[in-house]
Amino acid sequence: MSTRQRILLVDNEPAIAEMLGFLLHEHGYRCLYAPDGSTALALAQRRRPHLILMEAALPDIDGLEVCTRLRRRPETADIPIVILTRYAEHANLLTALEAGADDFIAKPFDPVELLLRVRNALLRTARSDR
Repeated sequence: MSTRQRILLVDNEPAIAEMLGFLLHEHGYRCLYAPDGSTALALAQRRRPHLILMEAALPDIDGLEVCTRLRRRPETADIPIVILTRYAEHANLLTALEAGADDFIAKPFDPVELLLRVRNALLRTARSDR
């Protein structure tokens, strides 16, 4: 799938963000990067990414709180949000979904699975825009 859709990567671990950015770029996506929740909120507001791929555990504002705040703002409420986390317990999945996340991926993740989940979230959004 060749696309120029913008994905906002939110992760405070530079190595993971770099790997994700490379993977997504190789598949035609443009990536924006935020190392924390405050930067993610500002970038989402200003740049309106097509999707947000966000770590749940961030240094300043928890990723789930960022998700909740994005859902409250009319200009960011419809952006698909995929939560990445190393905490894969069922309770964490439910908490992420309650916060408004569209999907949840446990670390370590399969790159092919991640790409498919990103693609599917973007396709769902494109269909709902028609």
